Amino acid sequence: MVVKVSEVVGNISPLIYGQMIEHAYWAVHLGLWAQMLDNGGFELDRDGKHLDIAEGWAVASTNPQNRYTCALDAYKPFNAFYSQSIQVAQYVGGQIRLFQRGLHVKKGKAYNGHLYLRGKLRGKVAVSLAAAGIEPLARQELGSVDSKTWKQYSFTLTPNETSADAAFFIEIAGSGTISIDQASLMPAISYNGHGTRSDIMETYKALRPSIVRWPGGSYLMWHDWKRAIGPQDRRYYGFGRQVRGQVGEWDPNLFGTDEYIQFCRDIGAEPMINVNIKNGLQSTLNWIEYCNGGRETTWGARRASNRHPEPYNVRYWVIDNEPLPTPSMKGYLKSQYPEIAAEWARAMKAKDLNIKVFIFGEWSGDSWILAPSTPEFDVEVLKATRDVIDYLCMHWYMDQYKYPPLQGMPLKVEQAFHMIKKAFDEICPNRRVQIALTEWNTQCFSETGGNLAQGLDAAMLLNVLERASAKGIVGMAAPCQLAVNVQRYALNPSDGAYDAGRWLRSALVQIDNHRVCVGPIYLIMRMYREAFAPQMLSVTIQDAPMLTSSIFSDLTFSALDVVATKDVDKGLLILKTVNVDPKNAYDVTIELHDMEQSPNPTVQVFTLTAPSLATTNSLDAPDRLAIQKSRFNGGSRQFRYKFPSKSVTVMAIQLKNN
Repeated sequence: MVVKVSEVVGNISPLIYGQMIEHAYWAVHLGLWAQMLDNGGFELDRDGKHLDIAEGWAVASTNPQNRYTCALDAYKPFNAFYSQSIQVAQYVGGQIRLFQRGLHVKKGKAYNGHLYLRGKLRGKVAVSLAAAGIEPLARQELGSVDSKTWKQYSFTLTPNETSADAAFFIEIAGSGTISIDQASLMPAISYNGHGTRSDIMETYKALRPSIVRWPGGSYLMWHDWKRAIGPQDRRYYGFGRQVRGQVGEWDPNLFGTDEYIQFCRDIGAEPMINVNIKNGLQSTLNWIEYCNGGRETTWGARRASNRHPEPYNVRYWVIDNEPLPTPSMKGYLKSQYPEIAAEWARAMKAKDLNIKVFIFGEWSGDSWILAPSTPEFDVEVLKATRDVIDYLCMHWYMDQYKYPPLQGMPLKVEQAFHMIKKAFDEICPNRRVQIALTEWNTQCFSETGGNLAQGLDAAMLLNVLERASAKGIVGMAAPCQLAVNVQRYALNPSDGAYDAGRWLRSALVQIDNHRVCVGPIYLIMRMYREAFAPQMLSVTIQDAPMLTSSIFSDLTFSALDVVATKDVDKGLLILKTVNVDPKNAYDVTIELHDMEQSPNPTVQVFTLTAPSLATTNSLDAPDRLAIQKSRFNGGSRQFRYKFPSKSVTVMAIQLKNN
């Protein structure tokens, strides 16, 4: 392996180390956002099965002689469409309890909550936390209820024991009728007091994402940004994402624009907002004004009234998501998208000259990767938007049933990048248009989480992205998706192998109600991001054998895929090497041409490997895959290193004495 340290071949955009957070698979609600209760707005479920007790809740009495009825009440709810009504016709003693299970609480930790009540009860209401055999963990009386209008009742519960499956109870002791709405329970301590889970935030922050795309994804079809600003209790509480018959999520809209911007600032990332064509162009222009307008503007004043006086200056805006060829909830056809996107991009840039717009090209399946020429849809989009487009969005997921890992698929993506670059040069010669790989993942349609094999392909793709970025082809990228709540997520057998979102089990991070586990793509992206160096160097590989792909007859490739970069300010040379050979290690001579000063450079080594390609992490076994660290002193110009089979290795080599 020969690295020409002084031969810089291009600069890499840090935006290729972006992330995506979508309101899907309980990654935000009951995930990142620390709210612990599901359907706290007591809304009617989609299929109409829960007409008396809101979905996610149950009612029971500690005294079987109590007589009561329950109903979802549409008469003037505090929020959205329904509240939970409970009428106690006969009260003998004990409690009628409206409750929800599956909460994780810690001994001595405070949990703050509130709920809204109205009605007339001859008795009292209390709230409590309880667990099997330990009851209660904490309890607080709220008092009587005698009001025709809604009244907020606040409380703090501090459990005397830890439980991984606690229940939250709203206790009614007395006769009469009350209605309940907007129940909330959150840890008193969140990340910087901003309402997000500290353990998840620390995990995300360690990735150092350069940019984060939000709010979707397919979730856009259900999202209206105006419902998710202002006082949280007054925000619209309604349906979230539902795809291909899966049980949908509730979206209380507690994580809206302001919370997202704060999230980005907390982890040090640039915000990237995805707008929804279905909601109309004026809604998007108002959204831009809300984010970037001064306090003298209508929506800038609204932002200021929401306690955010200074503009957010959001520069990156994506126009919708994955145009579909058939009528859909999106409100347009794929064939209409190029002209719509052109109209929107011009209007958005007229609203704010400083923004960059991302417009979708071909995204579905492997069509744009394996096509012999640039997809016609890309050509149509580029022609329609050639005066305004900044980035052409692409999506890529590797269907492992069709394309097993370690067969060079990321290299086919690299070939497609170069093919599309030719279209940029021909159709938009006067603009610097780049590809934005706004969603990617090396595993989909799988019942298990991402394993080492998919991690190796992900590392190879990151090498591809660095090479393509250095050539000015790719300017931004983000894997999908950052997290999935595996406690809430369940397969739907009726959908067979194509169960919607099954592949999201390969999300970078898996969470439940109290734990966080990182997978191989997370570990590799963390290794790469921590070693990011902006200047791409010339590197040639002479020591590794060539492999032949079993899926692509025209593809042979080196067993070692390498990129070399340097950071002059830090005095570091970075080598990122993927050995995709599952059986053989390779002892390689590394020659550093024109290396500056350091006669015996310190070499730090970070490696990810495992005995089996099937190795994966889980919440119950989170450390099967872990980054291994070592160091040694290399020769002044040449040294040897043995790259393990099925491994990713990042080397940080000191270029000069500090």
